Amino acid sequence: MKRRVIRCPWGFIAAGWFAALMPVAADLALYRVVELDGYSEEPESPMARWVLKSRPADEWKVAESDHFISYAATVHRAGEILEEAEFAYDRISAMLGVPDSGRRSHLFVVDDPAVWTRMMKRYRLRPDSLAMHWRSEMFFKDDPEQNERPDRVAHEIVHHVLMRICGESIPLWLDEGLANHFGWEYARAFHALAGNKLVRTMPPVPPDDLMTLPQVLDCSRYPDHPAAVAAFYRQSEELVFALTERIGALEWPGFIESLCRNEEPLGDLLTGRFGLPQDATSELEKDMRARSARIRIQGDP
Repeated sequence: MKRRVIRCPWGFIAAGWFAALMPVAADLALYRVVELDGYSEEPESPMARWVLKSRPADEWKVAESDHFISYAATVHRAGEILEEAEFAYDRISAMLGVPDSGRRSHLFVVDDPAVWTRMMKRYRLRPDSLAMHWRSEMFFKDDPEQNERPDRVAHEIVHHVLMRICGESIPLWLDEGLANHFGWEYARAFHALAGNKLVRTMPPVPPDDLMTLPQVLDCSRYPDHPAAVAAFYRQSEELVFALTERIGALEWPGFIESLCRNEEPLGDLLTGRFGLPQDATSELEKDMRARSARIRIQGDP
């Protein structure tokens, strides 16, 4: 048995001990395969029904677990995404105190690029989208490069739970910052069950691309330029990281609700609720920009 290090796109590294058979971990979700034809828990959206009609019913493999139903081209892929989704869901819902809705969410893995492209055009979605949500439904493009990103599923599950808490009112920086930060932590824990160690290298944001704190907080849609998008993602995550250091992870549930209700500016919330000094936002901005301007490596390859 040899130790292998697999270098992945976007600065990700997966390192671990591989054997002919992967160990079965107690924390992995149990699921069962079901037949699509006549299945009782049908998805709600026209988009989901359109996707299901994109191939014959007997070519879809459907699996279900406690909180999710997955649809994919193979049983392996349907079960794989369920395991990752349940693992992340259990952790983010417990951390944020989100009660069980009693309804399962649907995960669709679209492996035909032509179908995905037609779906983007049909429903007027961004052509470069790789995953999306609609209420209790999530759609994933089965893209070879994206599949190498180990936090992809966990990232989307964090978005999914935040949507249940805040709906459309969640600030964009908070949505992406939490999904990046905690999505990575949950992915790292999930892959550790199989003895794999994840490491990621986050490149520095060029000085000219750095945003101010008000620019990050006021961003209501993704920037148009790829460099600006990368800067926004990195700074949103560093902002969440800096806030976690100041308020503690246990305060996030109430903090998120206050931010989504837009009760008061971030600075007033930090000073009034958490007793931070009046210059808290100024120091927060310095910290966020300084962190974003340097390389950060998480884990040890």
